[in-house]
Amino acid sequence: MFCVDQVSIIGAGNVGAACASALLATQLFRKIILMDINRQRAQGEAMDLSHAAAFFPGTQVRDGGTDDCAGSELIVFTAGAAQKPGQTRRELCAVNAQILRQTLPKLARSSPKAVVLIVTNPVDVMTYAAWRFCGFDPARVIGSGTVLDTARMRALLSAHTGVSPASIDAYVLGEHGDSETAVFSATRIAGMTLEAYCAACQSCRGSLGEQARGAIADEVKNAAYAIIEKKGSTAYGIAAAVARIAGAIARDEHAVLTVSAIDPAQRVAMSVPCVVGQGGVVRRIPMRMDKSERAQMDASTAQIRRMIQEQDLL
Repeated sequence: MFCVDQVSIIGAGNVGAACASALLATQLFRKIILMDINRQRAQGEAMDLSHAAAFFPGTQVRDGGTDDCAGSELIVFTAGAAQKPGQTRRELCAVNAQILRQTLPKLARSSPKAVVLIVTNPVDVMTYAAWRFCGFDPARVIGSGTVLDTARMRALLSAHTGVSPASIDAYVLGEHGDSETAVFSATRIAGMTLEAYCAACQSCRGSLGEQARGAIADEVKNAAYAIIEKKGSTAYGIAAAVARIAGAIARDEHAVLTVSAIDPAQRVAMSVPCVVGQGGVVRRIPMRMDKSERAQMDASTAQIRRMIQEQDLL
């Protein structure tokens, strides 16, 4: 069952611990190492998870430092300041970039063949920074991107159409944040456009017109803010997204996922449909979209690039 010998999770806060739990349940990793500047927190989480590991025989969970992370095939980076109520992802940028700069190069040197999966926000800027700091092939440095946003969009479309999210082909692209683009023009159910499906559906919950689409896009975009306002942080959704990406890497699935991928020529990292396998991004897939969606994507690209430039990462 095990596909990967060792994964190291950097950051043992709410997100890091949730990711460790989700990865443990996949039974794809023989060893899970938790590393945090707060060693006691990492020890406590590792102890708790090691007890859970009794239900998943063969997987070891323990805390460790940089040396213990050596030889990892996958590094999941969640460390950073938590997003506070009312705080945008961009406001996290400077402090989290510094944490990444101080931590990742050492890890990269001790695990030169690893795929680096960035979860820390703002994830697109942090993904680009990680590539600059570790010097890996850009295919091996990816961000969690809009994998969770895409799942949220499919869930909301499912609630409207009565069709399982797994049977809805829909994507959120661009920035994981305020300028993200919900690509309704490329959304398909059983090969049908939303317009065709709604015309054929007899339920009827109402046509998915511009107003309904706008409401879905806004709910997807603002979901994290709403959760943070109510409970202080998000964890389970992103942990499930990380487990999905990690599974695609571990099993060499060649799955299409909207990870944040680095485009060196454009000097940006952003979410586009990517084929994801053992080496990270196998290839990027260009997606057709309508004129307004393309304009929104272009604006999102420019916005991410400005943030990257503000951090002096170009």
